[in-house]
Amino acid sequence: RTMTFGEVGGFHIKSDGSTDKVGIGTSSPAANLEVISATDYSQIHLTDTDSNNTVQRLGIQGQHYGSSEAPIRIIGMYNSDTTSNVQIGGGSGDHNSATLVQFFTSANTTTSAGTLRMIVSSSGEVGIGTDVPSNLLTIHGMLEK
Repeated sequence: RTMTFGEVGGFHIKSDGSTDKVGIGTSSPAANLEVISATDYSQIHLTDTDSNNTVQRLGIQGQHYGSSEAPIRIIGMYNSDTTSNVQIGGGSGDHNSATLVQFFTSANTTTSAGTLRMIVSSSGEVGIGTDVPSNLLTIHGMLEK
């Protein structure tokens, strides 16, 4: 079953029940959710309320391995009149946190599998250039000025 919304002068939203994919700005989404914009700087804006002067909390979460467990927070945000926090891999609240946060980079823009450059372990150890930190901070490689 396919549902389309807002098709005026071009395609806006499509939900394809045969593939379980949703497209915004595309009639043939390539992923579960694909958003295509006519500008070169697309953004996804998330908010928990549109009210002024209220604490804002939001997050992107992933399903836990055990479906009866709370999801794992990937990225979260908390904003009030005195603070703005971005949380990566967890935080406080009704979700689980990651046991390992990994940072990857690649040599060019067409590399599909990046190289692990830094990790933060569940014990708070940080590894740069190594995936097995042995101290609070372990750096493998040359340090230069």
